[in-house]
Amino acid sequence: MIPKRVNYFGIEFRICLDQIWDSNASGRLYSRRLTDVMKFNDLIHLFLLLDELMDKQQFPQAFKDLRTFTAGKKYLADGLCAESLTSGMSEEAVSQAGGDCATLSLYVESRRNATWQGQINLLDGSAPISFCSAMEILYVLEQKLFTAEKPLAP
Repeated sequence: MIPKRVNYFGIEFRICLDQIWDSNASGRLYSRRLTDVMKFNDLIHLFLLLDELMDKQQFPQAFKDLRTFTAGKKYLADGLCAESLTSGMSEEAVSQAGGDCATLSLYVESRRNATWQGQINLLDGSAPISFCSAMEILYVLEQKLFTAEKPLAP
């Protein structure tokens, strides 16, 4: 049986933004791919955590290895990575999670050209937005969250 929170683009990363300042945010991440809530201090920290998680679970598989200047550095806490893609948190915990400032869902379909491709759903009733790079995710957040007069409701 396919879990409900799986779509064409994979398994949902529910991003709960608890603080938004300037062009940055901090908060929590929920997913069936995690055994517990993952906290992040800023968006760069979030991207590093997600990339390490996807590397560890080999999904989506990276099409090439990135050159790194921090070989061996770990961002993901031990035991946080679920053994399989859907053996982590319950679907209910993921779907009920909400941030103090905004909540969004991220689906990463592939990791080609050393970056991510997929969809981001702002959970505000608007259509999901496709992205072709991590930079496009930042652009969407900048346009929809950081420049908005009022952040999206959780």
